[in-house]
Amino acid sequence: MPDTAPDPANDSAVDDFAGLIDEIYRLNGRLVAANKMTTRVAGLRPTHWIVFTAIARAVEPPTVPRIGRALGQSRQGIQRVADDLVGNALVEWIDNPDHKRAKRLILTGEGRKVFEMADEEGAIWMRRVSAGLDAGAIREARQLLQSLRRNLEQDARSQ
Repeated sequence: MPDTAPDPANDSAVDDFAGLIDEIYRLNGRLVAANKMTTRVAGLRPTHWIVFTAIARAVEPPTVPRIGRALGQSRQGIQRVADDLVGNALVEWIDNPDHKRAKRLILTGEGRKVFEMADEEGAIWMRRVSAGLDAGAIREARQLLQSLRRNLEQDARSQ
């Protein structure tokens, strides 16, 4: 993204953007705290739950590098968590037809049970927390955050 001269007419948008970022940081703190309570049901630490969920919700079995890119985390960090999840018999490695060394991850039968139990608990929490919120506004907020994430990813690639 090219540097541009400051535009005083855009100051309000910049202030609103700064406020949005502040709210995202505050929300993240609350979500981390809530995640600790929710993941207790599954017996997983929050970091493990995030990777476990990425595997469970993937359209196709993901690789460690793909999870790392999606979460903005190092491959090595994701590898350690994946190895722990395999060691706990919640996920397993399967061959990757696209790459000999980069295996894919899937849930085991036990992993599926744990995920479904915790996902059910999470759904109860989400219903409670989202009560009274407009579904359309939630969708719009999600789209805005996705656009912001894509812009940040593009900006990082251009640096």
